[in-house]
Amino acid sequence: MMKRQWTYIFICLGLITYSCSGGKEGCTDPNSISYDPEAEVSDGSCQYPSETKKVVCFFFTDSDNNTCGTFGIDLLDQVKATGPSNTFFISVHPQSTDTLFAPSGIDVAGAYSVSGFPDFGVGEQSNLLTQGDIINAIDNELLESPKGGVNVTFSTTADSIIVDIYGQIFQEEPGSYFAAAYIVENNVVSPQLGQSPTYTHMHVLRASAGSSGIGQMVSLSGSKTFHVRSAVYRNPNWVMARVSVIGVIWRDTGTDFEFINAEIN
Repeated sequence: MMKRQWTYIFICLGLITYSCSGGKEGCTDPNSISYDPEAEVSDGSCQYPSETKKVVCFFFTDSDNNTCGTFGIDLLDQVKATGPSNTFFISVHPQSTDTLFAPSGIDVAGAYSVSGFPDFGVGEQSNLLTQGDIINAIDNELLESPKGGVNVTFSTTADSIIVDIYGQIFQEEPGSYFAAAYIVENNVVSPQLGQSPTYTHMHVLRASAGSSGIGQMVSLSGSKTFHVRSAVYRNPNWVMARVSVIGVIWRDTGTDFEFINAEIN
């Protein structure tokens, strides 16, 4: 008798939940770039790319290079110590022999025409090897009016990181647009020549979402927005509590890649 009563109550609760749902869930705000015209119930998924300009400072390095371990890392620390606003850092290890090698780093290094290590890339500039040059490049990039904005979200499965990149172009110019999401891990203990066998690396590029380190080409809708979803293999050695995802919009001008904007999650 008790079993029948509980079964009946469970079914009723299920019906109440269904009737209260009100229909399909999604983004119900037409001002959001993730607006779903078929959604009737807001699920908190609306995306609003910021119109604030943000910058990524790429540090191109090599664990087996003594100069990277001394001069390069010291220079990175000096730049970070100045506390530049709206700036994200990514340490790229493009050498296939490097313990921290990430294949996506090859494309990023190629986009910046990096020919030696260490090197720093900000905006469209590379070969920045003084604190003053790097800070000036960051400041100049931040002064530019944002030509686009980006948001990035991610979730995890047992073996993947599912990344969603939402973007909007405010000032469209000739060329092709690309969206990239960089998987970055902090506090990675790994040898570094010039430091120690147990050096703690920061901002280590682990992978990128998309077909290359510059991401994948996007098709803009009538409102000049886009949404890209990608799955990245989740290495079991990564500590997800120390992982962030940085989304970036690039524009291929035909001669180089222009940095548009970035955001972190």
